[in-house]
Amino acid sequence: MPRPRSLDHDSIAHAALAIVDRDGFGALSMRAVAAELGVATMSLYHYVTGREEVERLMVDCIFLAADVPVPKTASWEREISKLSKRCVPRSPSIRH
Repeated sequence: MPRPRSLDHDSIAHAALAIVDRDGFGALSMRAVAAELGVATMSLYHYVTGREEVERLMVDCIFLAADVPVPKTASWEREISKLSKRCVPRSPSIRH
């Protein structure tokens, strides 16, 4: 019998982003993420508590991938605002 595939938050986030980019946000579900990863739906619950956590992982993944220079004089609020404007157009899965 094959050994179960080991998952992590990163692989779950990337699978969820792939679904949303390909099929839209409405297609995101635990079942869809599990299918994308080739695992049973219930096995995801060993790694995340549900869809809300998957959504947070997706946001973390997007922001971690952004090239963010450390501000020297600007306020962090202004930098976050500029970053969000740069990130949002890049991903079709995020809409205003």
